[in-house]
Amino acid sequence: MLNWGHYTHEDHVVFETILQIRFKVGKFIIPRDRQGNLADPSLCLILKHMGFENLISLEEFQTIFFKNIEITGIPFLGEHCDVDITSKLGYCISIAGHKVLFLADSNNLEPYVYELTFKEIGSIDTIFIGMEHIGHTLTFQYGGLITIPIEKSMDESRRLAGSSYLKAINIIEQAKCKNAYVYSLGREPWLTHIMGINYNEKSPQIIHSKKFVKECKARGINSELLYCKKEWILE
Repeated sequence: MLNWGHYTHEDHVVFETILQIRFKVGKFIIPRDRQGNLADPSLCLILKHMGFENLISLEEFQTIFFKNIEITGIPFLGEHCDVDITSKLGYCISIAGHKVLFLADSNNLEPYVYELTFKEIGSIDTIFIGMEHIGHTLTFQYGGLITIPIEKSMDESRRLAGSSYLKAINIIEQAKCKNAYVYSLGREPWLTHIMGINYNEKSPQIIHSKKFVKECKARGINSELLYCKKEWILE
């Protein structure tokens, strides 16, 4: 699944990588493009122009089926400075009776949305969630598209932020999950030049992530702050 966030979200869609694997992948699943404006370009049109033909656009709460696998689009809240970005999606994958939810950098802005979501898709076995809860400012990402001056307070308050510790805990409570893993922080060395972030043990993102892992374990939930590579084998 490709999760397009905005026009320079290089840690989610790396063209150099997908160009190398495009002949090995049966289908590329992407969020449905609704606008295709400068801040939210059409990933579908970009990939088609590059020669990709095996594309499936997925809507929120739309489900597609592949043999014993079901993939459902899940609402993706926040993370984009309150800009109207629609080409983003979470993914719920059901395989052999095991449900896995990938929320990327989704920000739990409104818990009621997830309450309704889990009523629709049921409880989840495993959740992967990003916890970059600070994020860069509005002008850092979209400054080149803004044609009028904006106040510093507005710039600072509208950020590229995901869920914090408390917001992430709320999600796993509602999901009733057995496993919860923090990912998508961009800590891996091959992403340093893209992310421009160098976390340390005192970084708020790492503090919140470790607090989340500790709380999950206290509740009997398998949890870990992922780094580089980890493999799961489902029986």
